Amino acid sequence: MSVNFYSTILKLLEDRSKFAVATVVRSPGGSRVRIGAKMLIFPDGSIKNTVGGGAFEARVVEVAREILEKGTSRVVTCELDPGAAPGSIDIAAVSTEKTADIFIEVFEPPPTLLVLGAGHIALPVVKMGKDLGFRVVVVDSRPKFATQERFPQADQVVLSEPEEALKAMELTPSTYAVILTHDYRLDQAALRLLLPSPVPYIGLLGSRRKAKVIFDNLRQEGVQEELLSRVYAPIGLDIGAQTPEEIAVSILAEVLSVKYGRSAYPLSRT
Repeated sequence: MSVNFYSTILKLLEDRSKFAVATVVRSPGGSRVRIGAKMLIFPDGSIKNTVGGGAFEARVVEVAREILEKGTSRVVTCELDPGAAPGSIDIAAVSTEKTADIFIEVFEPPPTLLVLGAGHIALPVVKMGKDLGFRVVVVDSRPKFATQERFPQADQVVLSEPEEALKAMELTPSTYAVILTHDYRLDQAALRLLLPSPVPYIGLLGSRRKAKVIFDNLRQEGVQEELLSRVYAPIGLDIGAQTPEEIAVSILAEVLSVKYGRSAYPLSRT
């Protein structure tokens, strides 16, 4: 395998791209499909390199795209016969002389935890978020708060008004936004940009009264109820949190429940 192939992988990882590496891990003797052959597959079906070409490779690409969508690496068995129907086969009874095993390894960037506001609650949120595997971005307009020294675990600290920072960011389905600013006007400005975005989680720190004031203001601006209902306010799960660390646990537990599509009910009650 050429150095260029691995250089490409490093570049894709640096660019936070989603892709899969298909590696032949079993192939019958005499086959054009060589053990160890590797190929990059992207969500749109484009490829780099080859694992043998022809109908076999087309099937590998098809299956890899399905696996990319699900996000879970696995070994698949594909037929070598170009006349066979497309698709992978996971039946042990199929002759090993007519099939090859391919390990489809998924690479995707870690989800982003976007922390708007760098106050005292942000400190444990950032630390715990990083421990949970998130790429953590902190945004605050106050120079004394928005520093890498204050948030050594953060991947990026942005000195900016949240509204301006959001305009420059790519908001994706793997971005989770936690609004912890010190001013409801900053919260309101951030929500204007977050609400129509594809982010799956928007949490707002503060009381129900504060949330009502902000929501009423946004309604007057024409923001639809359907969008407002996307906001988790007050933020976090009801665990009786008091300290910043406990509040961070409450917030991140809620983020994870959304990320994994779970109810956040006690396991003993499910």
